[in-house]
Amino acid sequence: MTLKGQMDGTIRNLSLSGAFIACAEMPDLDDKFVLVTQADDGMVLKLTAEKVWSANFNLDGKTFFSGVGVRFTEVSADDHEIIKSAVSHHLSQSKPTLRKVLKPAVVGL
Repeated sequence: MTLKGQMDGTIRNLSLSGAFIACAEMPDLDDKFVLVTQADDGMVLKLTAEKVWSANFNLDGKTFFSGVGVRFTEVSADDHEIIKSAVSHHLSQSKPTLRKVLKPAVVGL
């Protein structure tokens, strides 16, 4: 949930400390929010995060997606291990696709 309601996005880049989330429209985020995503094994991660930056990405003068870079501020030990495994899996693939490791994220307050 955001101030405008639930916002869906796709994690395009993930590290142990944060992520880049591509969205159809720019989310209206306050300083801290809850990021909910699901790992391939069905485990749901609820991470407290903060927006570091946001941008609209343009191609030929047309916006084709928006995105937000976030820093994780609170991560449980279990969620940290899931993220660590996802990053390790991503790095071990010859043609990695992180979208197969973590399903789309829901950004919320």
